[in-house]
Amino acid sequence: MFVQEKGTANFTDSASSDFWFGLNAVENFGIWTWTDGTSFDFTDWDKGQPKNTSDTNCGAVNSESGKWNADNCNKEKPFVCLVNKYVPPTTTTIKPTKCLDTWTYYPTTGYCYKAFDNATFLDAEDRCKISGAHLASIHNQNENLFAANLANYPGSDVCDGSYQALIGLFREDIAGRWQWTDGTIYDYQNWAIGNPENITGYNFGYMDVTSICNEPTGRFRSTYINRVFAKYVCKKPPF
Repeated sequence: MFVQEKGTANFTDSASSDFWFGLNAVENFGIWTWTDGTSFDFTDWDKGQPKNTSDTNCGAVNSESGKWNADNCNKEKPFVCLVNKYVPPTTTTIKPTKCLDTWTYYPTTGYCYKAFDNATFLDAEDRCKISGAHLASIHNQNENLFAANLANYPGSDVCDGSYQALIGLFREDIAGRWQWTDGTIYDYQNWAIGNPENITGYNFGYMDVTSICNEPTGRFRSTYINRVFAKYVCKKPPF
C-alpha cells in the first residue's frame, strides 16, 4: 500500500493506470524476482495475474487498487525507485589536549599555560604572542588559583606587587572598562581591597601568586605600564 500511495501521489499527471516497480521474470520465465535481489516472499497479484505469457515479464502496480499485474517490459510507464536511507556515520570530535613540553595543560579550561620571568605588561603580551598566546585571561576561581600556583615561586610572599605575576587584564583609560588581551569576555573579577586603583595610568592588571598583604592567593591588583614584574602568565589553546 505504501508503494501504491506514493505512486498515486506522484503520478497524477500520468495517463497510465499503473507504474513499474522492481518485479520481473526476465531471466527465468515464470520465476518472479526483485531487481534488488531481496527475497520474493510476498505477493499481491490482481485477479488473473500474473498472465505467464512470454511478453509479460515485468511487474506493475495498479495506481488505484495497489494490486500487481504482469505486463510487457517494453511499455513506457511511470516508475518507482527504492533508495536506501542514508545514515551519516557517527563522528566523535576529540578535543585537542596537547601542549608544548614546557607548557601545562589545564583540563578545566582546555588551555595551555606557562609562567615566564621579568617583563612589563606590553613586553609580556608581545612575548606571549610570539608563542601563539596572550597574557592569561581568568574566568573563574579554579582557573585563578591554577594560574597563581603555576607562577608561584620561593620568595614571592612579599607584600610588593613587583614579586607577583602579570595577567592579561587592562583598560584603555581610568574611565574605561576592564577587558582581557585575548578578547574573551570579562566575566570574572577578584580584586584586592582598594583595587582597581582610580589613579591615572593604573590601567593594567596583575595577580598575587601567593597570599600577601593579608589577602588570599590570586587577588587582582592594578598597576602602571612600565612596571617590571617577576612573573607573567601566558595562555593559549592546545593542539
